[in-house]
Amino acid sequence: MITKLLALDTSTTCTGYAVYLQGAYVSSGLIKESDKDANARLDKMIVAIYRTIKDVEPDVIVLENEVIGGSRVTVMLSKLVGAIRGWAVGHGISYYELDPAQWRSLIGVQAPGIKREKYKEIVQEYVVKNIVNKEFEKDDESDAIAIGQAYINFFKKE
Repeated sequence: MITKLLALDTSTTCTGYAVYLQGAYVSSGLIKESDKDANARLDKMIVAIYRTIKDVEPDVIVLENEVIGGSRVTVMLSKLVGAIRGWAVGHGISYYELDPAQWRSLIGVQAPGIKREKYKEIVQEYVVKNIVNKEFEKDDESDAIAIGQAYINFFKKE
């Protein structure tokens, strides 16, 4: 069983994170950066995420696999995900990416015909009902919690 898991819902402005210990939710929060210059903001977000990884000292990092596309936002997110993967590989930390439909399926909320914005509500309701009853400032935090739980559920099935 996993000792310590760090789940991330990555964004260049507000990344959600969740910490699990021995398969149980421990804590979660947001990492925010607001620099108007996209490259400077990306660099600051990478440093802030590295600081979080160093503080948490996870055995496993899991995050949502970004959908491939050609937009500037997708390119920036790809760089952020690459930086996190680089940290994990360089420090001997297991690293996993889950596609959105995959992690939603693993927590039992994936269904045909539902739009992305509606999933934000559904996932937040799932997290509040099943993991931690709290108010969320942004869906990035509840998504990170759900991604972590999905990863744990995947290994419970084996």
